[in-house]
Amino acid sequence: MPSLKPFRAPALAIALALAALPRAHAEVPADAGVEVAPDAGVTLALAKAPAEAPPPPPPGSARYRYLAIVEDDGVGSGHSGDFLVFQLGGGWYGVEPFADRAWLLQFGATVVARGGWLANQHPFADYLGGRATGDVELGHRFQADRPWSTYLGLRVAGDLAVLAHPGLALGKLNTINDSSGFGGVTADGFARLSAGGSFLDAGHSFVVSAFGEELGRAARVNGNGVAFTGGGLAVRLDFPTGFRATVEGFWGVSQPRVNPALNLTDQTSRGEVRGDVRVFIGSHVSLGLTASLGRDINHLVYGDTHVAFDTANAPDFAATLNLGIVPGGVQ
Repeated sequence: MPSLKPFRAPALAIALALAALPRAHAEVPADAGVEVAPDAGVTLALAKAPAEAPPPPPPGSARYRYLAIVEDDGVGSGHSGDFLVFQLGGGWYGVEPFADRAWLLQFGATVVARGGWLANQHPFADYLGGRATGDVELGHRFQADRPWSTYLGLRVAGDLAVLAHPGLALGKLNTINDSSGFGGVTADGFARLSAGGSFLDAGHSFVVSAFGEELGRAARVNGNGVAFTGGGLAVRLDFPTGFRATVEGFWGVSQPRVNPALNLTDQTSRGEVRGDVRVFIGSHVSLGLTASLGRDINHLVYGDTHVAFDTANAPDFAATLNLGIVPGGVQ
């Protein structure tokens, strides 16, 4: 067997030379996500966990819009008497966030043929005509990247109805029993500034707010026009998968009106509560209920005697069942 002695001296010299060399470490970039272990003579790179998790993706946004054939059946009571009414036409509704959820658009509009009976004479009087409504609110979400956000919105709405008694011109409705608020030309509208909170994610949209409002009511068959300045609270909840609900309350007062002939000052206050619920059956049918209850109170002051009292006006009430057929489905 060959002897290893001739190799022992060179090997020992090489080992001593290596031990005398300075220890070097591989250069690792500071942002490479690794750290270097300073072990003797050996360079190791150990994986280091990231300092913080990446931000979650932005939440989704609830949105929908649809065109519908609408059929409404309603009952109610007002200044002129009880009534029964039917409507058939079309409607367009929706909720649409945009600009990366910073803005929220809510809208609805209907155009319908309208007819019904008013119990302002025995046994009742029939009326035929049409109605158009429109409602749009544009709101700003100040924390758009979060589900919950402070909210500031501007809303405008209008309601125009024209109902005539067959065989009698619109201008002659004041020659029969009063139909104010139902027959003739009925026009209402309001402008509203809202402030509150908005919750928006992929499943639903929820807005709760306090508002200031200017409500206008045009002259009736036997009544003057009036404007109310006031405010209230509103809540709206939308599920794109098939549910919508709105509840709001309002209280406002008019400017005083002076009747020089009677030396009388008249100021009207109005309070009302409105609600709407709509449920979708699949994507092509909706069922709903709309209801409202309100009352005007007139504060009268006689200038000569300074006698003041409030009138006991009858409340006005309406409830309507809604059926919607959505040929194209909810989008």
